[in-house]
Amino acid sequence: MRVAAICGVLVLAGVLYVHLSDRMDTQQLHTPPGFRVEVFAETGSPRLLAFSPGGTLLVTSSSEGTVTALPDPKKSGRVERSVTVLKDLDGPHGIAFHNGRLYIAEIKAVRRYDWDESALKATHAAKIADLPESLGGHMTRTIVFANGKMYVSVGSSCNVCQEDDPRRAAVLEFNEDGSGMRIFARGTRNSVGLAFSQRTGTVWGSDNGRDWLGDDLPPEEVNDFGKDGGDFGWPACYGDRIPDLANGGSEARCRGTIPPKVKIQAHSARWGSRFMTARCSRPITAATFSSRCTVPGTAVCPPATKW
Repeated sequence: MRVAAICGVLVLAGVLYVHLSDRMDTQQLHTPPGFRVEVFAETGSPRLLAFSPGGTLLVTSSSEGTVTALPDPKKSGRVERSVTVLKDLDGPHGIAFHNGRLYIAEIKAVRRYDWDESALKATHAAKIADLPESLGGHMTRTIVFANGKMYVSVGSSCNVCQEDDPRRAAVLEFNEDGSGMRIFARGTRNSVGLAFSQRTGTVWGSDNGRDWLGDDLPPEEVNDFGKDGGDFGWPACYGDRIPDLANGGSEARCRGTIPPKVKIQAHSARWGSRFMTARCSRPITAATFSSRCTVPGTAVCPPATKW
């Protein structure tokens, strides 16, 4: 007898820019069984996405300083119109809804907004947390809520260096109101995508490695930050605790760091991570790169590293 189980799939996403002048041939994109990729909306410079409590997709644009709503009330798979929700922001990147409110992670701050679903409006902006200013290096900030806390990733100020500000190359933990900041995970060079796993009860993140070690080193990483965070190695270590000898790495130093759960092709620069839950007829054993599942409720489970 086949027993169905609730399974979790970590979906890792790069970003595909679709411009009006460049029609994408989605047939050239390879996906696992049960998945497909379609063009939902054409935008200039999308970064991260979040669905509102009412099911409206919102997207940030760091270069344009905007947050845009892309409603599809008929669930047709195509956006009906584009609504500018926020503008003139300072490099907005991370986006999340929590307890009915909208949260945006800009370069130097996290701001909270009241959300009006019927009008697609965000009002009453309140800065709830300060973030380190980006004087160089990675300027994106990603946000996720989990276990009664708010987590924000902050990239490094450089390709590879010893940071002066411990909040750089780290994942920060806050109370949900933005108070009580502490360094949760360190040694994460640029953990752009954060996601919460219901299966492990922990926050995970993809991490983009350093340059100038060749086309195949170091591997990009997917890390489970665990219940207590910890040291994930950069800049002294990369991959599965490999010493970066030019940057303070040694076997003894790297032994004390936390290795990645998944290693991915170097320089592939994953931006987004999501755990998808579905009722599956066999266990999930792989990380997948894809878009949305086309078999709701009994999704075809892609094959592949168990967690």
